[in-house]
Amino acid sequence: MLNELKKENIKTEEKSIFKNPTLLYAGRFSKQKRLDLLLNIFKKLNNIYPKLNLVLVGDGEEKGNLIKQIKQKKINNVYFLPFTNNPFKYMSKATLFLLTSYEEGLGRVVVESFACGTPVIAFKNEFSGHVDIIDDGKNGFLVPFADINQFVEKVKILLENENLRKEFSKNAIEKAKEFEINKIISRLEELIYN
Repeated sequence: MLNELKKENIKTEEKSIFKNPTLLYAGRFSKQKRLDLLLNIFKKLNNIYPKLNLVLVGDGEEKGNLIKQIKQKKINNVYFLPFTNNPFKYMSKATLFLLTSYEEGLGRVVVESFACGTPVIAFKNEFSGHVDIIDDGKNGFLVPFADINQFVEKVKILLENENLRKEFSKNAIEKAKEFEINKIISRLEELIYN
């Protein structure tokens, strides 16, 4: 089913965005997601890579604040796309998925991004469930929370090294397979019956 969803057509104007290297966030626009940090990271990256795009998919109470920050900081190439039940069509076209949350549960969005072959760079802290999904340096990078400069450096590594990015992508797809429902049921049965 995911294979069909990630192949779903996107609008013509959206296709033009994804022609250039694109960083993606999909989810709620809430304070806990720390999208203010994401904008600071992207501003630094956009100064180095003027054709780089940032796509924010979703909605939430912080949207107005984000638009205000983008204008105040004069950040270019940021695109808002509305909430969708199918973020996979964007994940599969993005160069990297970025996660700047202060706290995150299991991080289903990380598994979804991996299933689309898109590496993830994320902040880690004691409240981050995605640290159990991302294998640092293999399918993505984990960065100490709020270390914007290190986050920028990790993005640069994958933007500038296509072979490494392809390797991360392959590893991400393999990691996502560990979260397929039949494998989870099998593990639960082992726990229950052994």
